[in-house]
Amino acid sequence: MLELEDSDSILFWNEWDIASLVPEHAGRWRAVHRDGMVAHRPTAPPPGPWLPTGPGMVLPQLLRTGPLGTQDPNGFLFPDAPLDPVPEPEPLPDIEGIPCRRREIYGLMKHKQLGCLWKTDRGDVIWKRPRAPKAAELMPELVMLKRGFYVNRNRIWRIRHDYFTYFVVLDNGETYKVSKQTKELADRLGYPNLLHLEPYCPAFYGNYGLRDWPFELASAGPEMLRKLFDNPRQLIGHLIYQRLRYRQLGIQQDWPDSYRGFWYAWVKHTLYHAGFIEGDQLDLELPEFAEQIRGRTPSPTEKMYNLMFQVFDFFVQENRLFTYEEFGFVEPHPEFRRIGTVRPEVILLTEKTAYQERALKLHDEFGCSLRMLSSQPPLVATEFFARALKPHLKGSVRLIAYVDYDVGGWIIARAFAKQLEFCGIPVASVEFLIRGETFTAAERRKHAKPLAMSTPAHRTKAEMWFAETNGVDGKMLGIQADHVQPYERLRGLFETLVNAHLPDK
Repeated sequence: MLELEDSDSILFWNEWDIASLVPEHAGRWRAVHRDGMVAHRPTAPPPGPWLPTGPGMVLPQLLRTGPLGTQDPNGFLFPDAPLDPVPEPEPLPDIEGIPCRRREIYGLMKHKQLGCLWKTDRGDVIWKRPRAPKAAELMPELVMLKRGFYVNRNRIWRIRHDYFTYFVVLDNGETYKVSKQTKELADRLGYPNLLHLEPYCPAFYGNYGLRDWPFELASAGPEMLRKLFDNPRQLIGHLIYQRLRYRQLGIQQDWPDSYRGFWYAWVKHTLYHAGFIEGDQLDLELPEFAEQIRGRTPSPTEKMYNLMFQVFDFFVQENRLFTYEEFGFVEPHPEFRRIGTVRPEVILLTEKTAYQERALKLHDEFGCSLRMLSSQPPLVATEFFARALKPHLKGSVRLIAYVDYDVGGWIIARAFAKQLEFCGIPVASVEFLIRGETFTAAERRKHAKPLAMSTPAHRTKAEMWFAETNGVDGKMLGIQADHVQPYERLRGLFETLVNAHLPDK
């Protein structure tokens, strides 16, 4: 038996029922059953009856010849596959003392009066002697599911689960419920758990159920798409994964190199064909980053666009399934970053395009690194910035944020620091160039503005920021950074902050 898995089950397939085994991504292997089912395992399979071909292995007698060449039952092509069948082994020898042929027995049950009940493909058979525990010893493949009941482990097809229960499904469709509290069942079957194989990757085996397809999803018809995908999140996930796999396999396409390009060329029309976008929403122009939609009620298409960003975040940030560079994205606005020539480990971060001219002056004069933003920091840009910065570092970095003295500015700075850490750059400190005490009393009276608190989420963030900073003169107020004038004043603040952390000579 070969252990595999899907979104809610561990599968147990006879090796001689597996037509093909092919490595996919991140060490995972794809298996195709003789009936066309697809399942996976997170590690390479042990040796079996399969013959090597191309990147994977096949069982020739389970392949078929189609118009495009040799295919497995799911339609994956194997143009150089061997066609001579592999001889199958003899079945296990029968055993004296059991009521029928060994392979016909799928269960054994204790019977109170008459010894035991053998469950066979020909029907139930009562056998007086020996009683169930002794009878189970005659067949080593019998394993106890619960007290007094055994199943033939070679007949287990899958073990699926819900919150409370395991469902042990045999190859004849017989299904038995076992409480998840029965911890010993996994031990008796020889597995650490019955929820998933190790190592576990929720991006593969969770609600997305990622897999390779023998056809291009973006070119599939509406009927096929609606049959395969019942929610837009899953479809977007598969479109993203298929593009990654095509690039890895060297399948040439005119790949878009940005979020927007991928949306317009790859995702939008596929969601439309699947019924997740209405036709009158197809031509809606969208911004480059999802953050630019915030602050207003999004349209249905903008919600799908936002959803695409969320799926990318799940794959890249939460599960580290791939990087944006591996996916084929190029750096958005490479002109918005500089690597320092004197102090590369000091990173000056700007929040708004209005601050960029001054930030460039500070970069030129002090030789610090520079990252300029126009909104929330996109991880795709941070990934490229971190890759360029790493060769110039010997340790951690200092992040000096030239942002507004308010909730949004501080959130942006810390979000960028978190992204740097994610990209492998340790951040020793996050320091803020503009603070409440930066301004004179007259400036505070003139320029301070109330914090946004129109929603419970805004209020919570504002209260957290106020608890840390005390706002402006103890009030829930903030001040924009561009009120620090002239440039020489800003330069003096930056020089003081940088030199405060320089080591003594």
